[in-house]
Amino acid sequence: MKKLPLSPPGGNAVYRARGMYALVADAAYNDADACAIQGLQYKNAPAAANVAALTFVPNPATNEVRILLPDGIDKKGVLYFYNTLGQVVLSLPIDNRQTDLTVSIQHLSVGLYYVQLTQEGGIRLTQKLSVIR
Repeated sequence: MKKLPLSPPGGNAVYRARGMYALVADAAYNDADACAIQGLQYKNAPAAANVAALTFVPNPATNEVRILLPDGIDKKGVLYFYNTLGQVVLSLPIDNRQTDLTVSIQHLSVGLYYVQLTQEGGIRLTQKLSVIR
């Protein structure tokens, strides 16, 4: 089996294929980190004891989702919702010290979304959200 080239990333088709493969395999590709460890991150890697995370209630969600933010959000930021093609489909501003928010997702298509919390200084957290009907 041939390996896909890591640099250049391979375009939109490779991005889609990696996204679909991540649904069934124990690895997720991250082209933004392609310079580090071949751009491969393991989904089931042991987490550090004090690592904060985004939490979605419920997940999978249908019409509305409550997003619980970790402690320590001390700067304003933005929550970006990415579809599996890497397109931003929703962005929400986050205030400092905000602990949760409820979001209507009725306009989102059924599928898998990556929700990313970005603050000054770069990406802080990324988590998956499934939308079902």
